[in-house]
Amino acid sequence: MSTMSTGSAEPRVLVVDDDQTSRELVVAVLQEEGYQVVAVADGDTALVMIAPHWWPDLLLLGGSLAGVGGTAFVGAYHRLPGTHAPIILLTDAPAVAAVEHAEALGAVGFLRPPVDGGALKALVRQHLPPQPVGEAEHASDAQR
Repeated sequence: MSTMSTGSAEPRVLVVDDDQTSRELVVAVLQEEGYQVVAVADGDTALVMIAPHWWPDLLLLGGSLAGVGGTAFVGAYHRLPGTHAPIILLTDAPAVAAVEHAEALGAVGFLRPPVDGGALKALVRQHLPPQPVGEAEHASDAQR
């Protein structure tokens, strides 16, 4: 199941997390910032969505994909043609292990649950400019 906001001018963020509560929290925080967000529960769904339909500007990987399962997903993602988005991990691994795993996956950063909205916004802003919700809504109204 996916959650998608409408519009095309906003930076696109793909959230892949098997924890529904975490996924919903991340989506709410990012949509509040004006990002276009798609959230899915597993890597297979994410890969099917990315390839033909929806290329993200940033990936957030949580749950099992922030662990060992992420290696297979990131490998498959990097085999897709095109420019690849920065990756942020949402992981409950101890700090040292999280840093090592983030580096191994080529991630640009990580957050540990429970995800703090302010920390999430700050980390995402390092890689994507925020989009005021009012401007994003105005842009999609103008396209109609």
